[in-house]
Amino acid sequence: MQYEVTFVREVVNAYGKRCEMPLGTISVRAARSRERAVAAAVKRFEREHRLARWDLLAQTYRLKDIEAEAGTEAPGLPGGLPVRRDQGAACLGIELSQHFLRRAS
Repeated sequence: MQYEVTFVREVVNAYGKRCEMPLGTISVRAARSRERAVAAAVKRFEREHRLARWDLLAQTYRLKDIEAEAGTEAPGLPGGLPVRRDQGAACLGIELSQHFLRRAS
């Protein structure tokens, strides 16, 4: 089975609005179960961010079964919320120019 694990942190912007900020998404291609996919993603997330424990940076994670959602258009967080490069900035009330986003892609 193929899974994507998105690590998320809840933040509060200057207006008091709570929202989830995706910190990173790890793709796990050949996992025998959901539990093994999460374990592999956690290990990689900790290694990439040089953390002793993943929950020192993220507060939770979202697991998505890629094969079960093969008919959907764009990958994103569960519940149909698309993950965009500027999502975290928009949550914090920061406007990023399209020019900057194009150059960063």
